[in-house]
Amino acid sequence: MKKILILIVLLLSSTVMAEDWSAQLQSPIPALRDRAEKQLIELGPDSGVALPDANQPGLPADVKRRIERIRRAWDERSALAFLEPSSVENLPVQSLRAWLEAAEKKTGNPIDFKRLDDKLLDAPIERPQSTLFWKAMDELVQRYGLNYSWFERPKAVRLTPQSGNREWGIGNSNSPAANLNPTPYSLLPTPSIFYPGAFRFELQEWSVTVRPADPSSSTIRTGLILAWEPRLRPIYIDILPKMQYADGTVKTGESIQILAGEGLAKPMDFIFPLSSENGKRPETLSGDLSVVIAGEQKTFTFTIPTDSKPQSLRKDQAVVVVKAVGSRQETVEANIAIEFDESYNGLRSYMTWLNYNKAYAVDSEGKRYASSSWETVWQSDRGAEVKYYFTVPSNAKIRQIEYFSPTAIRRIDYSFKFEDFFPEKF
Repeated sequence: MKKILILIVLLLSSTVMAEDWSAQLQSPIPALRDRAEKQLIELGPDSGVALPDANQPGLPADVKRRIERIRRAWDERSALAFLEPSSVENLPVQSLRAWLEAAEKKTGNPIDFKRLDDKLLDAPIERPQSTLFWKAMDELVQRYGLNYSWFERPKAVRLTPQSGNREWGIGNSNSPAANLNPTPYSLLPTPSIFYPGAFRFELQEWSVTVRPADPSSSTIRTGLILAWEPRLRPIYIDILPKMQYADGTVKTGESIQILAGEGLAKPMDFIFPLSSENGKRPETLSGDLSVVIAGEQKTFTFTIPTDSKPQSLRKDQAVVVVKAVGSRQETVEANIAIEFDESYNGLRSYMTWLNYNKAYAVDSEGKRYASSSWETVWQSDRGAEVKYYFTVPSNAKIRQIEYFSPTAIRRIDYSFKFEDFFPEKF
C-alpha cells in the first residue's frame, strides 16, 4: 500500500511539474520559455500535460512555434519507439497458450498457433530468458521443437509442430556436392540468427557447387530468411551482402531489393566464389540492411466545413489534406492527399503502405461508415492522393472525415554478421 501511495504522489508531482512548465511557455522572459520548451520535450507526451492548442486565437506567434516543436518532438519519439523491438516482459506462464495470447495482445503481433496440440498449449511453461519478441519466440520454438511457417498466412507468426525434417536447415557437407539437402533440425546446432531491431535474420542453409574443370568458378550459396514483427509495414528493403575469406579478402555481392508488401518474411539467396584468389575458404557472411518502413498510424480528424475549402493537418512528418467532400444519392466522396517530409524510392510502391490506411465518414450522431472503395488520383515518392467512397443512408448527415495513416515513412539502416557457420573442411 505504501508503494502505491508513493507512486501516486510521484505521478501527481510529475503532472504538476509538467503543467508548471506548460504555463512557463508564455513567460515574458525568453530564457524561461526556452527552458520550459526543453523540459516539456524531455517529460514527453505521457507526462500528463495538456499543451495549449497552437491554433487558438490570441496566442503569441513564438508560443505557437514552441508548441509545434514540442509536439513534433513527441511524435518523433513515439515513432522511433514504435520501430523498436516489442517487449514481452512479465507475461503469464501458466500455459504456453496464455503466454502466446498475452504476447499477441501486448505487442500487436498476430500469432497463429491453431495447429499445436492442446496438451502442449495448456501445460505450464518456463519463462523465456529474453524479454524481446523474436528472441523469446525463438527460445520457445527451440524448446518445444516447433517450426515457423513463414509463407502460409500473411501478417502472422504461424507456429506448427515439427514433423520429420524441418522446413529449413543449416547445410553441412563432407564432400563437394552441389544443392545439399537441409539437415534434420534435431541434428543441427543452434541456428544462426541475427536480430537487427524488430527484424530477424536467419541463416538457413548453405550449399556448394564445384566445377572440377574450372575450380575458380566454384560457388557457395547461402540461403537466408529476413522476417519482421507483423505489426510493422516494411515498404522497401535493400540488402548488400559481403563474404569474408580466411585470408582477409572481402567480396561484395549483388545488392538485393525487395518490395515487401504483404507477409512477414522474405527468402533470399547469396552466391559467392567458393574461395578467394589465394584459395582460402569463406569465414563470415555479413552485410548492410536498409529498410524503408511506415511508422505508427495516427488519426487525422476533419470537420466538414460549409464552404468546402481544403483542410490540412500535420502530425510528425506527414501532412494530410482533405481537398474536397461531396455526396450524391447514398454515396459520399472524399479526396484525401497525404505527403511526407522525406522522399524515398520505396514510396513509389505506395500500395504497400496505403492499403493499410483507413478512412471513415462520421455522421452527426457519431456513427462511423468505413470506406467501401477507393481509387488513386496520383502518387509520388512523397505520398499519394486517393478518392474514397462511403456508402451511407440517405438521411445521414455527415459531419466529419476520419483518416488513419502513418505519420512518417522512415529509412532505418542495420548491419548483420554470421560467423563460424562453415566447418573447417567441406
